[in-house]
Amino acid sequence: MNMHATRKAFGSDTLKTILGIPVLAIRWDDAIALLTRLVAERRFTKVSFLNAHNANIACTDPVFAEALDDFLILP
Repeated sequence: MNMHATRKAFGSDTLKTILGIPVLAIRWDDAIALLTRLVAERRFTKVSFLNAHNANIACTDPVFAEALDDFLILP
């Protein structure tokens, strides 16, 4: 599951863009429930957390920013 699939599952109102990076802005317990479900379903999912370093690198490195499209990004 990546951000595109997540957008369908949670709705576009939970997707926030921070410095051009889409982040799933959901409550902590919803994130835990989502990750638990993905593990139970044995769905391969790359997960990352947006921090200042990732955001700054993505702003200056388009290849890195594109690679993040394959990740489920949480704040």
